[in-house]
Amino acid sequence: MKNLALAICAAAIYAAPLPAAEPQPKEWTVMLFMNGNAGLEPLDDINEMEEAGPGKGLNIVAEVGMPGWTKDGKPWAGSRRFLIAKDPGKSKTVVSPVIYEEQGTDMGDWRRVGRFVEWTKARYPARRYALVFWGHGAGWQPFEKPVSHVATRNMLPDFNSHNEITTAELGALLARLGGMDLVASDACLMADAAVDYQIAPYAGYIVASQETVPGAGNDYAALFGALSARPGMSAGELASLMVDVYGAFYTARPDVYKKAAPPLGGATLSAVKASEMEGLAARLDSFASLALAEGGDLAAVKAARDEALRFNAAGSVDLYDFMRQTARRTRDPALAAKAKEIGQYLAGTLVTANAAVGSYAGRARGLSVYVPSPGQGSAWFGPTGGFEDLRLGKTAWGALASALAK
Repeated sequence: MKNLALAICAAAIYAAPLPAAEPQPKEWTVMLFMNGNAGLEPLDDINEMEEAGPGKGLNIVAEVGMPGWTKDGKPWAGSRRFLIAKDPGKSKTVVSPVIYEEQGTDMGDWRRVGRFVEWTKARYPARRYALVFWGHGAGWQPFEKPVSHVATRNMLPDFNSHNEITTAELGALLARLGGMDLVASDACLMADAAVDYQIAPYAGYIVASQETVPGAGNDYAALFGALSARPGMSAGELASLMVDVYGAFYTARPDVYKKAAPPLGGATLSAVKASEMEGLAARLDSFASLALAEGGDLAAVKAARDEALRFNAAGSVDLYDFMRQTARRTRDPALAAKAKEIGQYLAGTLVTANAAVGSYAGRARGLSVYVPSPGQGSAWFGPTGGFEDLRLGKTAWGALASALAK
């Protein structure tokens, strides 16, 4: 269980009076929850946002957690909320006003995200809302405590509190908030079927990466510049814009991912229409039932697992490639037909935009799935909150993953 009894200092608020609500809703309010309490520096991305500015139809509000150091030589600890403003001089210092400040902030607490979103929506109303999670991530898999390095599981670990946001908590958060038009992760390895299915009832579109995100993240100057120029775009259009901007940046700058530590072969980002995740889960359930049935071709599934495109998380493979490999290998016509159906559904219905750059070009198709090898991830199955506790894990896919991990 989480160490919820961790002693932290009582919160002290240093903000100016809270701003009054905007008189008229804007087209979009984009909220970024940026957890720098894990060896990360958020201020470069804040500078990129300021380069574009919000435009007349857009609010950009960021909650930024810091452990007590910054590149600009002005250390601060705790969290600050910024109303992003345009920096006409494109300076390297943050010019956006601090609209709220607090010490002793646990940036790995999902309830903290909820308070930030509720606070922001009350003061900066809009017709549509996007929530961006910024920090470390690694799909659905839980932490081994204590957190002491960046080999994370789940998302947004806070190295001070030793807390993180689990996949189950992510779903509970979005349910409490009444959903979002768009949920995006500027965090590694979050384009995962288990994660997406957990939050699908509470999101319009989901944007995330199958692979490790290079340190530069997304190109926020280009992203918010384009959104400010056309703030009336739909959630689906904004999701596609995020993917297109990301793909264009890493196509032009392969040096960014090649210089990562360790070096990366490329970069990925994709958008999923959340309402279609129910259809995917039903198809995965049918596939798993066929594979596990008496006389089912589990050998072909294992061979497909071993050959499918893998990502930097235990058991994480490209769903499309895994199904393609299964269809090629199995002697079971029903299993082959279901595998082809899933691939077609993913490519034609579920994934609405996909950027795969470098070694992933033409290979990474937008969504990963948990297909473990023996001993890989099997420790997560148990009463402490593993795959079997998630929505996807409660389908036959959970039984298939458990069988493959043995």
